[in-house]
Amino acid sequence: RSRPSGGARREPGPATRNGAKPRHSAVSPPSRSSSNGLRVAAAGLKFSTAFVGIGLTADSGLSASLAHAVGVSRATELLLLNETFTAEDAANWGLVRSVVPAEEVLPAALDLARRLAAGPTKAYAEVKRALRMGAVSALPEVLAAEGAAQTRLAATEDHVSAVADFLAKRRPTFQGK
Repeated sequence: RSRPSGGARREPGPATRNGAKPRHSAVSPPSRSSSNGLRVAAAGLKFSTAFVGIGLTADSGLSASLAHAVGVSRATELLLLNETFTAEDAANWGLVRSVVPAEEVLPAALDLARRLAAGPTKAYAEVKRALRMGAVSALPEVLAAEGAAQTRLAATEDHVSAVADFLAKRRPTFQGK
């Protein structure tokens, strides 16, 4: 979740709230945190969980998502000690995909958005669904869901076309169908 200056919350729209579309964000000052998905951060940017600094606990599922992202030990440290950490730390811990100079954040995020938009968007939706399920479900349920997703995707025009492109040694193009 991103909080622009002034602390106003930006809620995701319905297409991203349910995880159907890949999300990414450009993170540069004055943002202090970022939405779920792929993130590009500005070099030198500092982050903080900040909640205990004002006598609160984590909200919006941060305790669970942070524990899944960086492990319970580091999440405990980040949430209890209220210490800032850098974009470079965040990259090392897997919280951001890349760190670029501040003036390159928006172009890097736009490049990432174009790459995702040109990709197999139906497959991306299934990947996101599988990741969400895999974080909270038993392996047999995950395997069954993955099998069902493969069956759905195998029937898409994108898959049929991509297999033909692969066999013809061409780069696949995707239409989201």
